[in-house]
Amino acid sequence: MNQSLRELALLGRALEGETVIDCHGHLGPWFAFHVPMGSARGMIVTMDRLGIGRVIVSAHAAIGPDYALGNELADQATVYYPGRLFAYVGVNPNYPSEEMRAELEKHLSKPGFVGIKMHPDVHRYRANGEGYRVAWEAAHERGLPILSHTWHGSSFSAPGMFRDLARDYSGAKIILGHSGGSTEGHAESAKVAGECANVYLDICGSQHFYGSLERVVANVGAERILFGTDLPFLDPRGQLGRVLFSTISDDDKRLILGLNSLRVFGFE
Repeated sequence: MNQSLRELALLGRALEGETVIDCHGHLGPWFAFHVPMGSARGMIVTMDRLGIGRVIVSAHAAIGPDYALGNELADQATVYYPGRLFAYVGVNPNYPSEEMRAELEKHLSKPGFVGIKMHPDVHRYRANGEGYRVAWEAAHERGLPILSHTWHGSSFSAPGMFRDLARDYSGAKIILGHSGGSTEGHAESAKVAGECANVYLDICGSQHFYGSLERVVANVGAERILFGTDLPFLDPRGQLGRVLFSTISDDDKRLILGLNSLRVFGFE
């Protein structure tokens, strides 16, 4: 007798035989607090305990003080753990555009890099600002996923800011990180995704509102939602449980947990 995903979760074992891909991971230490198991090896141990097959990472250094160093650390992680850890090229709009373009060219030619990552709130720079243009152009021209931190009410990354970007860079696969971060942000993100076929929502976040996943699925459809955890920045167990114990169908859960990411990132 086949068991439901909820029943499998209740067994307390790693998911077996399921495709689980975390589209929103990080790597290494963070300045504000201790991150346990934050090395590439530590992340693999955590992934194996839960049954997470692949994580796409951006090193904390890449979104913070040194994006070139962070990209090198991510590169090393993908080499050490091929097929398990993949990477985004981190960009920072406060650096010259030519320097960023060279960084994108350098890493996007490598098999471990599968997208681009931007963090407007850390960079204190609007997502639609001129400094990010080279990243948007690269994602559009190459048909790549581009993951951006989003947050409702932010002057740098409010989900509504991505509506025109999705239309101007229609070749890009735009992932709204955290789906705007709040109940209002989820609704705003869902509205943008409903209007723009190349926009996806990731469910990564530190705040889990009762019924929020079910509402987003009802508004957008499970095909446009990606599993993310912020591993190792946050403990991924709660996020996995949020999907497994939700009231959506197992077919929708499987889309969110990994089948959608197979398509978005072009994994075999």
